[in-house]
Amino acid sequence: MLEADLVMWEVDYANGSTVKEANGIKYEDLNRGQIKTFRLVAPGEVLIEVQTGPAAPGSKLVYRRRTVMGPQGRKVVFVVGFAPMGPIWVVDPQTKHVEMDSGFRENDGRKRPPVPLPEEGITDLEMRGVQV
Repeated sequence: MLEADLVMWEVDYANGSTVKEANGIKYEDLNRGQIKTFRLVAPGEVLIEVQTGPAAPGSKLVYRRRTVMGPQGRKVVFVVGFAPMGPIWVVDPQTKHVEMDSGFRENDGRKRPPVPLPEEGITDLEMRGVQV
């Protein structure tokens, strides 16, 4: 089991309620219009906490678990951020390192724009910063 297998997200809604991946809630079932805070947690610690508002007009919260290959082999990182304008954060659960960037990068495997999910309310072109 990888350290990343123990990382789960939690969401605080504007009404004060909290939902957790650990309780069987699916990412695609989140009420995105009501999210106040998005967190990645590992046993006993918060890896990152992102406040969702006020974001730039048209920005959508996105989250992905990514497996990347490097010199040391397979590594799992988590990407949390706002599409299309950024910022984004890449979280390495093994080292606890959090890297912030101004946005997604096409040529970086960890930071490439994700394929949008229908429930995220953003198109593939918008995810890549193309005005539609």
